[in-house]
Amino acid sequence: MSHFYYTVDGMGTDIWNELEGASKRLIRTQENVRLGRTGIRNPADALLELEVVLVGCSKVFDKWQSSQHANTVSGNQALLLLRFNITVARGCSQFLEYAKEFPQLPDPHLEDIASLERSAQIRLGFLRVIENIDTFLRTQLVKNPIIEPFYLELETLKLKAEHAINAQKPNGNSSIITKPIISRAKNLFQRAINSIASGAIDPEEIFQWCAAGAVSILLEIDPQRGIDLLEEHDLSTLDDSVSWELSMMRAQALVNSPSRNNEIQKFVATLKESRLCDEKERLGRAAMATRPVHQIASQLVENSDIGLAVSVLEAYAVLNGNKSTDENLLRTFVANDKLYGILSTRDREIALKADLTTDDILPLLEASVSGSPEGAFGARKLLGQRLRPLVGHADIAAAEPLTIDAHGFTGWFPWHAISTGSGQNLGTKTDLRWRHPLGGSRNSQPLELSNAVLVVDEALRESTQLIQAWQKMRNGLGKVVTYSSDAEGISEDTFRGEFESSSMFIYFGHGVSDPEDSDNRGLYLGPDRIITSSRLRTLSGSGVSAALIVACESGRQSPFVGGSSPAQAIANSGVPVVISSLWTIWARDGAKYATDFINAISVLETPDATLTWLELAKNTTAISTPFYCMQ
Repeated sequence: MSHFYYTVDGMGTDIWNELEGASKRLIRTQENVRLGRTGIRNPADALLELEVVLVGCSKVFDKWQSSQHANTVSGNQALLLLRFNITVARGCSQFLEYAKEFPQLPDPHLEDIASLERSAQIRLGFLRVIENIDTFLRTQLVKNPIIEPFYLELETLKLKAEHAINAQKPNGNSSIITKPIISRAKNLFQRAINSIASGAIDPEEIFQWCAAGAVSILLEIDPQRGIDLLEEHDLSTLDDSVSWELSMMRAQALVNSPSRNNEIQKFVATLKESRLCDEKERLGRAAMATRPVHQIASQLVENSDIGLAVSVLEAYAVLNGNKSTDENLLRTFVANDKLYGILSTRDREIALKADLTTDDILPLLEASVSGSPEGAFGARKLLGQRLRPLVGHADIAAAEPLTIDAHGFTGWFPWHAISTGSGQNLGTKTDLRWRHPLGGSRNSQPLELSNAVLVVDEALRESTQLIQAWQKMRNGLGKVVTYSSDAEGISEDTFRGEFESSSMFIYFGHGVSDPEDSDNRGLYLGPDRIITSSRLRTLSGSGVSAALIVACESGRQSPFVGGSSPAQAIANSGVPVVISSLWTIWARDGAKYATDFINAISVLETPDATLTWLELAKNTTAISTPFYCMQ
């Protein structure tokens, strides 16, 4: 919905300006939180920011009530007061909606995560604010057709808030709790539709939003009724962000219905169209779509609609910045305690499955997050036993070359090091790589070593070994750029300049890989200096024939949003071959790998990064060697 404000010049005091300023701050925060989903931003930080701004609004309102204006509201002042309260109610409802997935909430008073009991109190507190706003406006403002839509919106916000709170209860979907909400949602929807049909004054199309809010609740707890209402009434003129979320919910609700083909194709089109949004909106939508996409794709596979499942996964890949490819592609994802793998070749598509629970994945995830190479290696062995039915399948063995498109947490799996059950690992295949975001449009080019650039963090003592190896190369490699992340570091501009002027780029330093927060995912250039994945995507890499990024987790994407690792970002900048570390590695192992890579390339008559990497990849299964992935 659009928002507009009336100027308050000449109204007598600054309190009205404070109300207007607080409203505008809250609207900006709401937009940040809407797009700041897990994978883009730490959810606790997002919730806390919204909570703090809402508390600030409450203080401004208390100040207004204690002022001489509390009983003298008219004209533009009444409109401003209405806007302020509606904005606060929207913020409270948004907070509760976002918080559905988190049993424990941040507490701004404690500056910590609240207990379950305290979290329940916080939720109820926000619900009470919406209720109080409704009562206040009805008693404070003169009845007027212009403000009638806002009263219906308040009912919608209250209903959505109650539904969000119920979702946190142990019996959140029991008929005792949901029946009143279902009947109220149906009633609310009908009133909104009747208001639209009657031509009631509604310059901001709030009635449309109310109808969509009611349907979104029904799609969750009474899907068929929600679908029926959408079939009966056209909500196509909805605000784009609202229609986007409805599209996802509708596709999930209809995935098992006879009409699923049409509905899924609409959802696929919606995903692809979202690729054209601005970067912030695109990333936010990608994070919101991750779980629904995997749920929809898993149901389609179970229904033997493999082609439809592929179209959904491919549309999601496009949303994440990938271009199409005609390579043999193995798409992997996890849903409902199963690992799904869909192998697409030139002539057919094959769906494979293996049982895989959270308990099977958790040791690997914990070891990866904690930064323990040995722990990750041990967890890989246990995980490999579960993955063997998939990676050992005859069709996987026969696919040559094979490209892996790993979605969600499967992007953390060391696919090269998983045993096929025949005494070999998948990484021994002649040509195994991870999906490159530019697909078939990238242009491989011979390496020109004389213009190669090695950027080294001298804070790592193993850097000396790497620099010495570089200087001994008989072909005369390019220059070495050194910096210390313990001191001043290297500026982003300098990094960018060295990268874009190189024919081959090697980086040896620290990586940062926060799965939840995109601002803390990239390469560490020094104190308070991170070149994030979003910034790495803006590099001009078309003249760089290959990049080797030796940095912890530089190849590990966020499980909540695809295409988000530093390596994928560099590949997206135009580099045809990018080699990176999937997990945390010891600096000595990274230096050895980079040295081996340099030695191997330097003796070739025609240096080829792809062939060199594929040969070295066969040796990445030893405990002391990191697991690498290549786009």
